[in-house]
Amino acid sequence: MAGKLYWTKERCTKVALLYETRKSFQASEHSGAYVSSIRNGWIDEVCQHMRVIQGQWTKEACHNEALKYSAAGAFRKGSGSAFTMSYRNGWYHEITQHFVKDYASGERSGAFIWSRKKVKAEAKKYDNRSEFRRHVPGAANAADKYGILEAVCAHMIPGDRGFRKDKPAILYYIAVRGLYKIGITNRTVKQRLKQDYDDVRVLARKRFKIGAQAAKAERAILDFVDKQYRYTGKPVLHSGNTELFTRDILSLDTENHND
Repeated sequence: MAGKLYWTKERCTKVALLYETRKSFQASEHSGAYVSSIRNGWIDEVCQHMRVIQGQWTKEACHNEALKYSAAGAFRKGSGSAFTMSYRNGWYHEITQHFVKDYASGERSGAFIWSRKKVKAEAKKYDNRSEFRRHVPGAANAADKYGILEAVCAHMIPGDRGFRKDKPAILYYIAVRGLYKIGITNRTVKQRLKQDYDDVRVLARKRFKIGAQAAKAERAILDFVDKQYRYTGKPVLHSGNTELFTRDILSLDTENHND
């Protein structure tokens, strides 16, 4: 029998990669890892690669989940999926009316406050404005309100996804956190993926003299991929969550063959 400390965060993360949904993870032989992840507040992180079952986070389900908490920070940490889904669908303020006010911690009537300091720290995680706005619209909107958008985005690369079609580029294919991604970049793959690189296995890369050729090759591949394999769950990468797939679409992963 596993000891009290057997299911560490690292072990939980590794076994979670064997499952596509939380339900299958919970019902598996590794249910101890699921329970430990819940108990220690790791569940959203270790399950971030999993697909979201259609209708899982309905308004009612989000409301019932929110009732377990009394403040935004606790809700966000304890059930990030419900927190995100309720915001995305415009239910958040309605289902969190019971939240207490806590000005000291940055929570007010259930709403998270983006201070200038927090906006600056969050913006540093992104290489271009489109990703910044997509993943943390609240921070981007706050930057606009404070008049510091240009300043916090000064380090970001301009253009579509920071990509220049007139510059040399790399078309890359990677395995990451149980998913697969194809992408293009004018930089090295390591520079492009930054914070996510330690979790990545590069399966293939091809260099092009100009970015337009790389973009054309990427589009040709994507046009032939069955839409059912596209990942539609919550964001899993800091560096961009487009062109993510639940299957090895190029059949290049010798370590993990998919059916």
